[in-house]
Amino acid sequence: MRSIIVILLSSVVFAACSNCNTRAYGYITDDNSNKAIDSVKIRSYGALAGKIKDERVVYVDSNGYFETYFSSKSTAKCPVLKMEITRDGYYPVVTAEGLTGDTIYMKKIQP
Repeated sequence: MRSIIVILLSSVVFAACSNCNTRAYGYITDDNSNKAIDSVKIRSYGALAGKIKDERVVYVDSNGYFETYFSSKSTAKCPVLKMEITRDGYYPVVTAEGLTGDTIYMKKIQP
């Protein structure tokens, strides 16, 4: 009986383990002109229960395109991909989840 319980518990633990891979990509443009913005910094990371995993920084290319991802070995629940998007002269954008193929519009700070 004891060995059956151990086998069942082991099965549950191994079944709950997974690899979490999340990719986000899209374009960053000016809210007013709809033109691509270069030199935008994107800090992305996996967030779960107040902890940050697999943090990375990427910059958009001259066409405003970006691509980032995170990978994590997890048990039971995968972290959410969050992004902080910043550039001098623009209001920062913080996303709750990574985006796939969307355009993000940044608003210029007016003096």
